Amino acid sequence: MLSFYSCSNNPVAMVCIASLAWFVIGILAGRTLVPAKRQRSRKNPRRGGERKSSAPRNPASIKGNPELYVGNLAYDVTEKDIYSLLGEFGKVSSVRLIENSFNGKSKGYAFVQMGDRSASDKVTKALNNKEHAGRKMVVNIAKNRAR
Repeated sequence: MLSFYSCSNNPVAMVCIASLAWFVIGILAGRTLVPAKRQRSRKNPRRGGERKSSAPRNPASIKGNPELYVGNLAYDVTEKDIYSLLGEFGKVSSVRLIENSFNGKSKGYAFVQMGDRSASDKVTKALNNKEHAGRKMVVNIAKNRAR
């Protein structure tokens, strides 16, 4: 039988006993062991899988009536201004002017849904990089919302 006194001269045995005691005290105190980090895939280090192709979006390949992103707006532009500006190109179904949740002021961009696809195409061709209220607007098809 191995006793504590017989291993007090062996430094390796003392380290083993001390680490085992530390482990037991940690478990009794409620600490958990931290798992070792997993190896991530080299193909996509953030997701651990295949990378998605980042091919440029062709507006003609998007089916249906896309939502438009209207950015770099002046901060004092209202939804009525956007309705009147885009209404020249066709029926505007909806406008979502993005506002700061704390003070209610515009963040300078909006999402617009036009009545039909041809009106959306007219707006993107006519208003992209055009100046409105002292700023060059950015008008393009909005990326899909991740929900």
